[in-house]
Amino acid sequence: ALKIATAIQAEKLIFITDVQGIYKHFTTKQGFISKLSPQDATQLIRQGNIFGGMLPKIQAACAALSNQLKAVHFISGKISHSLLLELFTENGCGTIISQKN
Repeated sequence: ALKIATAIQAEKLIFITDVQGIYKHFTTKQGFISKLSPQDATQLIRQGNIFGGMLPKIQAACAALSNQLKAVHFISGKISHSLLLELFTENGCGTIISQKN
């Protein structure tokens, strides 16, 4: 997904997952994070709070933001209209990682 987004010079990359987004403590689903910087995401990885299938997605997000992408979104495919909610509402429904938070 990162290679395609970079090749077409996209501004955003959107990952649709089976979870709402990123949590400070994923195993207990505590501390949902709606906005995050790449630096904060890297810190969560170091702390061991991001692992498994989410780890390569977060690493791709951080790499994407060091290129031309402006934002990476993580949304749930289990929530009806999650793409529309994330992109066209003020609060969204997932997690956005961007340089400007």
